[in-house]
Amino acid sequence: MPTTKQAQAGTNRQPMHHASCHTIDLDCGIATQRIVTWLEDELALPAYGEGWGFSVEGSTCIVTVQPLEARRLGTVRLERTRLIASGDEEALEEFSKLFTLRFISAGG
Repeated sequence: MPTTKQAQAGTNRQPMHHASCHTIDLDCGIATQRIVTWLEDELALPAYGEGWGFSVEGSTCIVTVQPLEARRLGTVRLERTRLIASGDEEALEEFSKLFTLRFISAGG
């Protein structure tokens, strides 16, 4: 399982996928540790290389995170994380829904 340090180190090594590989590449205004905690504790995703594996109905994708330099908006410091999910379209759609519900929607 990737450690928080590995997640924070954020390598961009791309895992190998099927020919039907699709990618989501997001620059999120969310702290890296908050995403890592969600992946590991709430979703309980298994480690896969330097990321996490997400599967739904036989469709899979690999999720990695990389901290980015914080952005300043006046006196406000906005944490940023690059989230990359690569794999089958169906798994990416489901992962995207869960991510949106957790972090992007008004309740997240």
